[in-house]
Formats: sequence, C-alpha cells, structure tokens
Amino acid sequence: MATTKVNALTDIGNIADADKLVGERVDGTTVRITFNGVLLDSEFGSNGLMTRTAAGTYASRTLTGTSNVIDVTDGDGVSGNPTIDISSSYVGQTSITTLGTIATGTWQGTAIDSSYIADAFLLNTGDVGTGVYDFGGATSFEIPNSASPTVDAAGEIAIDTTITDHTGLITYHDGTEALYVVGMPTGNLSTADGYVVAYDATNNEFEMVAQSGGGGGSESTEHDVNQTSHGFSVGDVVRISGATTYTEAQADSATNAEVAGVVSAVAGANDFTLTTAGYITGLSGLTANTLYYLDPSSAGAVTSTEPTTTGQISKPIYYAESTTTAVLLTQRGIEVGTAVGAASQAEQETATEDSKYVAPATQQYHPSACKGWCQADTAGNATTSYNVTSVTDVGVGQATIVWDTDLSSANGCHMATSYTAGAVHTIRVSGIAAGSTTVVNVTTAPAVADPDNYMVAIFGDQ
Repeated sequence: MATTKVNALTDIGNIADADKLVGERVDGTTVRITFNGVLLDSEFGSNGLMTRTAAGTYASRTLTGTSNVIDVTDGDGVSGNPTIDISSSYVGQTSITTLGTIATGTWQGTAIDSSYIADAFLLNTGDVGTGVYDFGGATSFEIPNSASPTVDAAGEIAIDTTITDHTGLITYHDGTEALYVVGMPTGNLSTADGYVVAYDATNNEFEMVAQSGGGGGSESTEHDVNQTSHGFSVGDVVRISGATTYTEAQADSATNAEVAGVVSAVAGANDFTLTTAGYITGLSGLTANTLYYLDPSSAGAVTSTEPTTTGQISKPIYYAESTTTAVLLTQRGIEVGTAVGAASQAEQETATEDSKYVAPATQQYHPSACKGWCQADTAGNATTSYNVTSVTDVGVGQATIVWDTDLSSANGCHMATSYTAGAVHTIRVSGIAAGSTTVVNVTTAPAVADPDNYMVAIFGDQ
C-alpha cells in the first residue's frame, strides 16, 4: 500500500484507503488525525521517542545518560536503536549503602582471575604480598601451625603444636637453618638483673635463674634452690626444714632460729637464690648503719630491735650498708634468759648462791679470796699491795702492816715470808689484830735482822 504524508486535513483526499483515517477534535481549533490507529506526523514537534504524558497528550523524549557513569548511544532512536552502557570513565561511587541480600538461591558466576587483583590481596597459594599489612585491630592472628611444621626457606615461620614446656614453640628459618623460640611458663619469668634462661630437669621446663648465683656475685656465698611452691620473697630469712627444703626462720625458739641464709632472688614459684654469707643486695626498707636481728614475732622477718623476752633468741642477721644492701652475719644466736643479778657480800661470804654472778666489787668477800697482801721494804714502804693503808718499821727485822679494810676479827689467817739476797732467813708473825699484822725476821744465827723485803697476806672474814 502506498503511503502519503499528510500535512493537513486538505491532504486527506490524496491518501489511499482514506477510510482508515480517523479525525478527533481535541479542542476548538485542533483535530488529532490517526491512520489505522497511528498518530500522524503533524502531531510531533521534533524527532525522538514519543511518550504519552496525559490523556490525549504526547511529547517527544530522548534517552540521556550520566556523565562518566552511564553512556547512551542514539538516545532519540533516529539513527538506530538506543544502546545503554557503563561509561569507560566510571570510577565507582561511595553512595551505595546496600547491595541487597540473597534470600534464597546461590550466587552464580565465575571466579575473578587473580591477575586482575592487586598484590595487596593474598587469595591463592603462592601469592606474594608486598607493602605493609596492619593487623593491629585484630583480636587474634593465626599463623601456620601443625605437628612438626616444615620451615625450609628464609623468613618462614610456624608454630609447632606438639610443644611442651621444654621444647621449641615457634620455629623460624633464617636462610641457613631452622631456629626455635623456646616456651617458658609465666611463673618462671623474672625481671631481676643478671638472670638467664636455664633448663629445670626436675619440672621438665625452662626457667629464669640468677647467673653465677645472682644476688651478690663473688662478694657473697649463695646457691640456687629448687623447691616446689616455696612461697618465699626477696629478704625472707629461712632455715633448713628437711632434705633440700627450707622454711621461714623465727626467733621464738632455738630450733626455729637456726638460720641458713636470706633469700636474695626469686626466679619463679619453684626456684629461689639463697645467700648464706657475705654481701647481699636487692633488699628494701633498711636503715643504713643499723644492725638487724631475726624477728621473734614474724616468721622470715628481721627487726632492728634486739629480742629481750625470756626464751627468745637474739640472732643478728645482717648489718645494713644502705636501704637495699647489707653484710650478712653468721654467728649463732643466744637464748634470752632470766636476768641474773650480782651476788651480795653476804652471799659471797656464805658461798652457797649459784644463780648470780660474782661482781668485781664483791668477789673478795668469798671465803677463798685473799683479803689483803703486801710486799714492803725495811723503810716502811709498800712497793706493791692490795687493801693496805700503811707499813711501819717497828725495829730491826720487824714491821707492822695496817690493812685498809679490816677483818671482822683477829681470827683470820695471817701469813708472812721474806726475801734476802744470798741468805736464808726465817720470818714469823709476831702480832695479829683485825686491822693489822706484825712480823719479825730472824737469821740462822739466830738473830733478828732486816730482810730485803717483807711479804705478808691475810685471809678471813671482813
């Protein structure tokens, strides 16, 4: 069928099949003409797609995209069907908040080839990452772990899940060989200076102990002790309580006060260093230039106050050099007894008291003690003496010794002798009194003669 463009109502007669033309008045001046149901060209104002905007109203439209996001080709359909595509300049956007949720079914698709993924992502075996990876916000981080893992290239690291307290925990390859970081129980760690890692065969684990004895080095005598759950702290004074076991010492009895040493370092719950002599460091709260004793009230403690209660033990422990250092003292302690008084004159004279000490001021009152003695010349001089007031020359070969503290009576033991160089003389007591003794010297002739020296002594009650 031939077609003819109709531009006005006057052209209707020129169209074949004119009976298919339909005219519809839109308003007082406009008539819409359709041919076989198709709106005639006279109703369009421009090229493009037509859309109905309201009843009896139509408009031309053109598909358009968004710059750098959606590209549209032939949006008006004039040159061909419109095509829509993502712009090659599209770089994404931040305004997408929800991608949606799959309620049922399974995502279908092809995995993205790793060649399209930047090196910052490690997705497949053999991938090599570069740059910095920050896992600071992670609550845990798992590295390769297995029973006896293999690390055979530089930088490889893994955890051996078969470890015990005394075997390697983390294995690392340095490019030459596999190295291990050993495991150690938390209770065996120490922050003390000079401590080193050592193996404890008894407990089958590693621990930190003082090197060469720790605490005082060559200036002290000390050794490391392994005792399960010892409970000691640095500064505790201890004694031996059994075979290779120790307990805190205390000055409340002779047994408890047999001090073995002072704890100078604690390596862990089962290990400590015991200093037994010499210089000790690491203490606290001391007063320099102060002597410290074993405390009778608190086990393992020291006190600057010497125990004085009967039955307690006065046991010096160390002399403080500073607030943290001291010199250990090794003498045994002395048990505090009941105070002992001095024997009186009467107790000395009766010679039966056995619970008091003899004081120098009263010792001469004992019956066995000499009450006075003298060596004198013939001129009346006491060359040396005890308890003598004076010496009187009463004639040839005669002298009287006057005692400072008299006997209680003349009934004492008065004794005398004499000395003359190159001669043998005899001397006798010729007179006695409570306060004096008179002697006479006789030669073998016999004749009274002066000796070189008189020697006189008395015993008795005063």
